[in-house]
Amino acid sequence: QAYWDRSERRQPGAIDETLDTWDLEFQHLFHPWPGHEFLWGAGWRRLDESLTNLNPGVLALLPTEQKQTLANVFAQDEFAIADKLRLTLGLKAE
Repeated sequence: QAYWDRSERRQPGAIDETLDTWDLEFQHLFHPWPGHEFLWGAGWRRLDESLTNLNPGVLALLPTEQKQTLANVFAQDEFAIADKLRLTLGLKAE
């Protein structure tokens, strides 16, 4: 799964701001043993923010440019412990 989003905010007399978000995610589901569903994957997100202070003598937001990168990996196992009862165990690290 992948997506890109752009958000723009205009506040007359204060700021013009643009935020671009890039996101990628991968998931893989498989059945290693009878009654088990194992899901694992990874994700990556990039946030690029830029703003212009329109009246820096009155109000100035800093920093005017910022870039953030986030990454994660995860895994979970869901398995039957009775006929109509399942347990899910998982771990996610960012």
